[in-house]
Amino acid sequence: MVAHPGDGYLEAVGDLGGGSVSTAPASSRNRLVRSEPRDQARAQRRPIKCADCERDSAGRIKRSAGATRAFKRENPCPATGKTTGACPGYQIDHRVPLSQGGAGETANMEWLTTQEHKEKTARERQ
Repeated sequence: MVAHPGDGYLEAVGDLGGGSVSTAPASSRNRLVRSEPRDQARAQRRPIKCADCERDSAGRIKRSAGATRAFKRENPCPATGKTTGACPGYQIDHRVPLSQGGAGETANMEWLTTQEHKEKTARERQ
């Protein structure tokens, strides 16, 4: 196996018996330095579905905390009936995914059970 920049393997620092390049993952070596930043490597492997969406510092589509709070005020948690705090067993879903151009607004949000949300997300990523 040959190590390539960005493939998750690391380059050795110093002499490891002949100045070789390590092909071992980070967990098996002590003196290693990343050949490139982790987020940058991940971004290269992941296809970008929404190139013009506003993104956070980690490259994920930026979400509106204000819109989420407004949604909770208008649509209390199905499990607890509360408009703030955690909602056990439920998650807020975007009907039209942000990655497919959906709006980060309350009209595009709904409560789904954790299992329903997991299944819907898996279908959308296909």
